[in-house]
Amino acid sequence: MTISEAIRGIESMMPGQQHRHLELVPDITPTDEVGVFMSTEKIRSAAFIAKTCVPYTLEIPDQVLDPTPLVIINGYAGKKFGYDRLRSQVARLGKPAISLNPPRSQGLVASLDPNGFIHPEELQSQAVWGVMRDVQKQHDHDKRIDIAEFDLAGHSMGGFVATALARHKPESVKSITYVESVGLEDHSLAEFRPRAVLFFLNELIPALVNNDIQIDKGKLHAIKSELHYIFHNPLRTIAEGVAVANCNIREDVRYLKQTHGIGTALVLGSNDELIPPDETIRLSSHLFDYQHIIEGGHLLPITQPEIVAASIFELIDRMNNAREIAS
Repeated sequence: MTISEAIRGIESMMPGQQHRHLELVPDITPTDEVGVFMSTEKIRSAAFIAKTCVPYTLEIPDQVLDPTPLVIINGYAGKKFGYDRLRSQVARLGKPAISLNPPRSQGLVASLDPNGFIHPEELQSQAVWGVMRDVQKQHDHDKRIDIAEFDLAGHSMGGFVATALARHKPESVKSITYVESVGLEDHSLAEFRPRAVLFFLNELIPALVNNDIQIDKGKLHAIKSELHYIFHNPLRTIAEGVAVANCNIREDVRYLKQTHGIGTALVLGSNDELIPPDETIRLSSHLFDYQHIIEGGHLLPITQPEIVAASIFELIDRMNNAREIAS
């Protein structure tokens, strides 16, 4: 199967696509009948950054259509298990993909580091970079994947982290897909607080109650894991929350795109309570080569991984094609 054949299968699920336009992706769940899914190999490993363990899983399809690995960067308080289904869906479409656990082994005293408190996104980006370097070392002779560069997909705070990483290591980043990313529209901390409340009440809690969030190890494990993430290092958790509420990455995205030629794409949820799509479109639409709007809220990568995977796969393919034409 070629990429063009896979894309035709995806387009059968997402009709009416046009370049550089906001597009509504219908709420349709892909099935094996589309003919674009394949079996994969999962490779579990861990990178060690300053004595901190960062577990990750690299999933490689048996038939690789795009050899550049996609690194999925979690949102605020996001754990690896929440993004594993998205990783698997991307891999089944023919692209190697990586999901990881953000480091949380530092205790309360370590979180007093001023740099970590002021710039928590830098700590997260170091962890992602450590995983990328570990993949390069472990798979240097694996001809199935091309580890010279990586594609990044950052969800929510993950978009902020992906941008920080790309600023430090632009030569290692081929493209960034911003999935409901923070920092692309304007708001104050006071304005962000009620949005977070609406998100918890109208989306997160109903998703848990209605089993919209599918976790292999079960809902109880997920809740315990999230509580550990939040309370094991409370100062850093607060710092990340403040950073999410205050960040503005628009100028950085423009710089990465214009100066380093890094491809940029945008995925938004039409009903996102936390990051309203209208404001993001108004202020940041011009920064992105290609864009999709998907019916749903802020948890799209977790509640609708099949649709988000298909969207990311197609957006990256479009950026690759544009790069080839330009060269």
